[in-house]
Amino acid sequence: MRTLNQQMRTLNQQMRTLNQQMRTLNQQMRTPNQQMRSPNITLERGN
Repeated sequence: MRTLNQQMRTLNQQMRTLNQQMRTLNQQMRTPNQQMRSPNITLERGN
């Protein structure tokens, strides 16, 4: 039972990490779309 609990904990941590990575990817996907919609704003921000 102890090993199962440890494995579950490890899996939960991995799931959390994956969720964070998914969120980051989603944000990165959204950013180019916004840039395409409003190129003037991205130019004003500076690269």
